[in-house]
Amino acid sequence: MRHLVLLIALAGCNDPGRETAVHELGTLEYELPVGWQAQEQVSHGRRIVVWSPTNNPRNETITLVRSEPLPALAKAGASAVSHHLASAQLALAGRFSPATTFTSKHGFAGARTIGSFTPPGRRGAYARAHAVVVDGDSLLHVLYTSEHAGSSIDSFENLLDSLQRKGA
Repeated sequence: MRHLVLLIALAGCNDPGRETAVHELGTLEYELPVGWQAQEQVSHGRRIVVWSPTNNPRNETITLVRSEPLPALAKAGASAVSHHLASAQLALAGRFSPATTFTSKHGFAGARTIGSFTPPGRRGAYARAHAVVVDGDSLLHVLYTSEHAGSSIDSFENLLDSLQRKGA
């Protein structure tokens, strides 16, 4: 990925003094706190960007996964996307809230769930917030994971609030 830092801004609903940087994924822009770094990969035709803070004692990550075109699912509506999200969590064998639908600040429809799971080979539960956002005929999965089940998900929430089309 050629992520491009376009702007350093003062933003964030929960911390108005927190510096953020704007990044791109395809035709979308989103904000993350300054000091987060990206690792990019492509797997099964999906573009994946994993972000983590430079100083990361809670082992936090925010992962963005852009799906291949899925026009039938993208056009099926919020309940279908919500069901898709709930199915995606089953592989984790964790405890998750029922998926709920939302419309982002910039008009993207999606579904989200919050919960916890224990990764294979680990003893403690990890926090997980997962949103699926409809973008044209594709889906954008946004996943927050932290080693501490009680972690704040402010960076996840702020990313969803900032998600918009480039140049909007």
